[in-house]
Amino acid sequence: MSGKVVWHDLNTRETAKAAAFYGELLGWQVRSREMDGKKNDFLYLGEEGLGCLVKQDPKDPMPAHWTAYVQVDDLDAAVKRAQRGGGSAPVPRMKITDDDAFAILKDPLGATFAAYFCRKPLPPGYPKQGPGTFCWEELLTTDPKRMLGFYGEVFGWSHETVEMPIGPYHILKSGDVHVGGVMQMPPGVQAPPHWLSYVAVTEVDKTAAKAVKLGARQHVPPTDIPGIGRFSVHADPQGAAFALYTSAKRA
Repeated sequence: MSGKVVWHDLNTRETAKAAAFYGELLGWQVRSREMDGKKNDFLYLGEEGLGCLVKQDPKDPMPAHWTAYVQVDDLDAAVKRAQRGGGSAPVPRMKITDDDAFAILKDPLGATFAAYFCRKPLPPGYPKQGPGTFCWEELLTTDPKRMLGFYGEVFGWSHETVEMPIGPYHILKSGDVHVGGVMQMPPGVQAPPHWLSYVAVTEVDKTAAKAVKLGARQHVPPTDIPGIGRFSVHADPQGAAFALYTSAKRA
């Protein structure tokens, strides 16, 4: 389905250390595959592919970070829409195989994301849901209204707004499917606009405590979202931000 988040990359300088951290924390395994004569390390939960470990160039000024990939029907058209809306395309098109390709993009305020095109239909039910899988994407930005218009144009996302204790929260929708949220950057957060990826876990408190024990920094301690669930926000030992989430229904 176009507009659905289907993949994640972890850009980091120490891929082996990152693999060990997330393997211990979330049970992810790393499997190497050769593509175009180069070895690539992919993240799996059982047989489910979750993403790729991308080794950053030491000269890359960006800190370690996760990048979410959104499926599109026409990659070049999506790139043009992003550029027309004031965004940029650090990687306008990169071929993976004869059947798929991606582009790395930035919105007008600097948040990085990716568009992905696959000629063949993805397997039914992909990506799977459940503990250990990505379950939500959240844009923290300085201008939510502008970004709602930008992403609506690029991916065709609509949105609905709900009032939360932190203020208005804008839920992004692809058709009737909720794909993520947009919110105002909280006061005091010293970070540029960015996307934050959430991973579903059985018990946020236990997993958050384990993350800290394994060397992660805790930005937001386990916190309730009334009637919805419980979450925490961390940076892994190399600085890549991620969030943990348990649904109130699961709890």
